[in-house]
Amino acid sequence: MLEKLITQVSWPELDYLFVDLPPGTGDIPISLSKLLKIEGSLVVTTPQEVAFLDVAKAVSAFGLLNIRVLGLIENMVGAPFGKSRGKMHAERLAIPFLGSIPLEEKICISGDEGSPFAFFENQERLFTPLADNLHHQY
Repeated sequence: MLEKLITQVSWPELDYLFVDLPPGTGDIPISLSKLLKIEGSLVVTTPQEVAFLDVAKAVSAFGLLNIRVLGLIENMVGAPFGKSRGKMHAERLAIPFLGSIPLEEKICISGDEGSPFAFFENQERLFTPLADNLHHQY
């Protein structure tokens, strides 16, 4: 399906194409790297150690594919998932830490309602620093 999306959709010229991949095997990144010139990847983790294990595997797989890892973003920080450990994990992998997104009730509510969190007032305070950090890296 991903191949059809990339090869059979009439895309305008893109500045960026973000593909949200679940943790797991490297099959999808391998397939993508055959279809597209991938400039870089972002990896996302949550504070749990088990999530970091998936991130470490992904970073390794991207290295084998010669895909630069642009940075790590930590999602769902705070109760019940735990305190931030993203910076420590990024340092262990020698990749930039771009920032954390706290688990806020409004994010949960917007997901349940089917309304993007971006529609809520002051949402930029969470996402703009991540984009700025990425921009300053490159």
